[in-house]
Parts: sequence; C-alpha cells; structure tokens
Amino acid sequence: MITVPDINTLFETFEKRSQPIRNLDKLRIGDADYLPFVTNYKSQELCADIILLDYEATLQENRYLADNYPDLAPAIWLFARSGQGDEWFIDRKTLQVLYYDHEKGEYGDLKDFLEIPVRFAGFVQLGLVIQQLEDRLDIEDLLKLQGEYKAALEQIHPLLYGVYPYRYFED
Repeated sequence: MITVPDINTLFETFEKRSQPIRNLDKLRIGDADYLPFVTNYKSQELCADIILLDYEATLQENRYLADNYPDLAPAIWLFARSGQGDEWFIDRKTLQVLYYDHEKGEYGDLKDFLEIPVRFAGFVQLGLVIQQLEDRLDIEDLLKLQGEYKAALEQIHPLLYGVYPYRYFED
C-alpha cells in the first residue's frame, strides 16, 4: 500500500551534512519546512523526477538566476531539479512549489511556471510517494497501483494528481 509519509518524519532517512549550516543570511527564502532541510541535509534523490539540492548547489543555482535573470530571481527560489533537466522552484511570495519544463528554453515570466498546489513539505511527501510507486511498478497490478498512487497524491492535495507534470499512468 502506498502511504503518505508523516510530515514530522520526512527527513528521517535523508543523509545528514557533517556540519549543519548555521548562518542563514544567504538563504533568502522564508519556508519554515525548507530551511531545516537545506541547512542539515545533503542533496537527496527522492525519485527520477525530484532531486533536492543541498545548500551549496542551491546557492550556486540561485546566484546564477540572480546574475542572468535579475527581474525574475527575486520572485523564485530554485531548490530541486529532475533527472530530465526540468527544475523546481519555490515562489517566494506564496511559498508554493513551481515547475519549469526545460523544453521551454530560457526563463521568461513567472506565468511560464506551472504552480503545484503544495509547499515544500508536501513536495517532499510527493517525492516519497513516487519513490514507493517506482519501487513497485514492475511487480504490482498496475490498475490497483494507479488507484493507490492517485489516492496518496489526493491526500497530499486534492488537485495534485491532475496537476503533477509527470505521468506514470494513462488516464
């Protein structure tokens, strides 16, 4: 059975940094669930679609955004990418997760990003649900598995299954 991980134990299996980051001055994002991750853990591949970036990689990516997209950078914070080259952002105002398809090319306007109806903690739950799905794709009845997957995503947010850009099943 695919289950939604408890929000209080999301990082239990993640690999910790040898030294936590104490100075938060460079982290210009106010998500109270994101900050404990980026300051205490190494990069984590939750699934092929979601690779959470560590402190150093996050700073490097966001510095690149600030240097090359100065009008857009104040509105978004890059924190993850997919194995396909797509990227995940946090909207600095709403703290909602945003998705950017790399096939669109250069970043344009904020409206070019797909809003995912979760914040960072819900996004980590999503990644861990997909991890469970991927572990069972080859050994389970696909129709039953699709129902479990859809129910788990809808438990995180009722619109998540319909909005999530990567499709594992044909509807």
